Amino acid sequence: MNNGIPAENSTEKIIRTTKGRAIPLKYTDRSPEIIEMIGEGEIAITNNIAFSLATEGLAEGTAIVGGDGTLLKDSMKEHFYLSDAKTLNISLILRPVMLAKKMMAIPAMASIAAARAIESISDLKISILWANELCYKGKHIATVRADSSILHDNFVGHIVLGIAFNIIPDYFTPRLSDIVAAVFNNQSHDVSERLTEAFVVKFFELYENYGSDRTFMREYKERSLLIGRRVKVRDESGRMIPARVCDIDNDARLIVETKDGERIAVTSRSEIIF
Repeated sequence: MNNGIPAENSTEKIIRTTKGRAIPLKYTDRSPEIIEMIGEGEIAITNNIAFSLATEGLAEGTAIVGGDGTLLKDSMKEHFYLSDAKTLNISLILRPVMLAKKMMAIPAMASIAAARAIESISDLKISILWANELCYKGKHIATVRADSSILHDNFVGHIVLGIAFNIIPDYFTPRLSDIVAAVFNNQSHDVSERLTEAFVVKFFELYENYGSDRTFMREYKERSLLIGRRVKVRDESGRMIPARVCDIDNDARLIVETKDGERIAVTSRSEIIF
């Protein structure tokens, strides 16, 4: 078993959370190409490395940290753009003891940790677009996603929680500049390190109480850009019908209400049109 990062050059740093938990940060300079990943769509290379290492048995808590190259997604889910911004990709290996259905709010929790991390080292005020896209003044600034391994008894085997931050804008095309922003406008030699440490610490502060404390979902709703918005949602017959977003529950499901007063819990982006 090889639990090292498959890279020509890599470094490791240990940071500690406020409760004393030691988190190994493994930095890789692997090529930033976009690659196919387990699950739907594509993901940055750090998630691929983390998923491979998690499958090999690497302990919970390790963070794989990489640089430029990730996919950004705008509000039309079928369109993907390769950003020209410098990016910071962080992938965390998690091994929660829980049924798969209980993990739905973990990406939402990561979004809160990311928003708090950005705000702790910048003057930005972060909003969240369901599901788990961070925004600044309506522009996309980071994306969270989770890939998981589910055991035969429907318990979680492991989760790779990935986040891609836009760090410094090199150049945005006119079309991208309407939907994409960056955390920092000016180059600083330690911005990636500062944001990495802030995110990891704030994430594990929440994660350690995930099973018993979902109060972070109140903050998620407060940051939401969707509460009260008109949308179209897929009904039982498969038709897209008008509705209004009225809530987000503690499992991070979007709750919409139709004109007939029916409330529908939405779990997938494919079920709704904003």
